[in-house]
Amino acid sequence: MPCINDVLPTELLDQILESYFHQTEDYRFSVMAADRSTYTGANALLACREWRQIGTPHLYESVELRSSTQTAALARTFRKKPQLASRVKLLHVEGAFGPALGEIGELCAASVECLSLSLDVRGEDLQGYERMLAKLSPRHVTILGDSEGFTVWEPIVAVLCRSIKRWDRLEYFAFSSSTDADEYGAQGDAPGTELEYSPELCKALATRATLRTVCLNGDLIDGVFALSKPILSLLSSETAPVSRLV
Repeated sequence: MPCINDVLPTELLDQILESYFHQTEDYRFSVMAADRSTYTGANALLACREWRQIGTPHLYESVELRSSTQTAALARTFRKKPQLASRVKLLHVEGAFGPALGEIGELCAASVECLSLSLDVRGEDLQGYERMLAKLSPRHVTILGDSEGFTVWEPIVAVLCRSIKRWDRLEYFAFSSSTDADEYGAQGDAPGTELEYSPELCKALATRATLRTVCLNGDLIDGVFALSKPILSLLSSETAPVSRLV
């Protein structure tokens, strides 16, 4: 059976596949954007060799790193084909996966616009993680996770704060939380919540003159009133002219 590329111009097929793999900003920058385990768009590349050649660069526009093995493999791919690294727009990272993570950050530095970070890191070496964050300058950042049971929570937040102070394009920052306000009451006294790190992050965010929007999980707004002071401090900052709290 002939491939569809036999009857479609390459330029048109490229536009079709680009549209197929494209993720809207509302989806890419959502607090829940990291939960994409059911997304199977890569199957389109199995149609034929031409589809794979034309569609692969578009596939790399959104990259998720979930293990050290995957991260090392991707770093090798980017070393061999740096043009693929230059296509990455969204980078989702679920851990501190060693030196390869720093290398990926360096190779993707010019293209990454959206960074999604899980802070649930269990004792990994943070050097590669910090190198990655130092190389990037994202416009949109989403953080996920809570601190309960994670021994490197404070160091990783410190790394994030140092990086935020260098990000000169940051426009949107989203907190997220697994805290159930009803379970712990109106005082938000749950262990392992953003109560432990939001003041530091807010201070770092307050240094960003480009910041326009801060997104909070609904539970934080309704139940964790201890967050009000650092958030209000951020909103009143003369340096960071935040215009939206959502």
